[in-house]
Amino acid sequence: MNAHLRPLMKHLTIAALMVSGTLFTAQPSLADGGPDVLPGATTIPVKDFFKNPEKASFRISPDGNYISYRAPWKNRMNIFVQKVGEKTATQVTHDTIRDVGGYFWKGDRIMYGRDINGDENFIVFSASIDGKDSKPLTPEKGVRAGILDDLHNIEGKEKHVLVQMNQRDPQVMDPYLVNIETGGTVPMYDNSKDNFESWITDHTGTIRMATRTEGTDNVYFLRANEKEPFTEYMRTSFKDSWGPLLFTFDNKNLIVSHNLGGRDKTAIAEWDIAAKKETKLIFENPDYDVSNVDWSRKRKVLTMVTWTGAKSERHVPGQGDRSHVCQDGP
Repeated sequence: MNAHLRPLMKHLTIAALMVSGTLFTAQPSLADGGPDVLPGATTIPVKDFFKNPEKASFRISPDGNYISYRAPWKNRMNIFVQKVGEKTATQVTHDTIRDVGGYFWKGDRIMYGRDINGDENFIVFSASIDGKDSKPLTPEKGVRAGILDDLHNIEGKEKHVLVQMNQRDPQVMDPYLVNIETGGTVPMYDNSKDNFESWITDHTGTIRMATRTEGTDNVYFLRANEKEPFTEYMRTSFKDSWGPLLFTFDNKNLIVSHNLGGRDKTAIAEWDIAAKKETKLIFENPDYDVSNVDWSRKRKVLTMVTWTGAKSERHVPGQGDRSHVCQDGP
């Protein structure tokens, strides 16, 4: 079979089995007239593949004294906090409309997003670990919001996060500094003339890059610090791909995913800002675009390069061929 068709045929086979209502743990060969199901095989209801897990999304508080996780409550995933060494947990959220998805710790509070109106306008919430002080930090109707930067371990910003939301203009996300305890909000850039659509911060929490779409071009703007204006840095057409993922840990250059210079697939590379060129190839795959990385803020190193092929895959930079592992599937 053509290699490109194997993933498609696999998905079609699974889809056909799902229509029947069950999947089987074993399947016999039908060529010799065998039964449809092997004797003793266990049938697994399809609903078991889609039900909520008992516990998921574990996190450790910054002080190391608590463990948080998501668990079902009234058929919705909610956040719970449990003190290390104790057996009982405290429920922090009580959402019955939609599951509470991603969340993280900020000091002794928990930050999470909710869509309470069913219109995909997510609201940023902050909650105390006992669940008694939960408050929306962004408008509860007609505004879509999300975390731009959690300002992790940045001096003077222990009680603040950077949020982006489209309160001023539904088509544009503007950046704001928000106090996680009081909800106080400070605009971080007057975007009324530029109408930038997205933002990139460096490791000090400074907004250094902004982007917008102009026709079929993606345009990237750069500034050295908050006191300087943004100037156009890079423009790519629909034929090319160049996207900054993060600043290098000294904040001098960029880690980007790009296919400039004649590449057929996007690769991960270190990019010299001043010279406007790739200075170090970090990882590339001859068959697939590579466009995502993970990193350790404590050790200040890249920890993973990820991409999607026939399945989700990942690579540990600097570890040679031994670093390649598959995330999903055998």
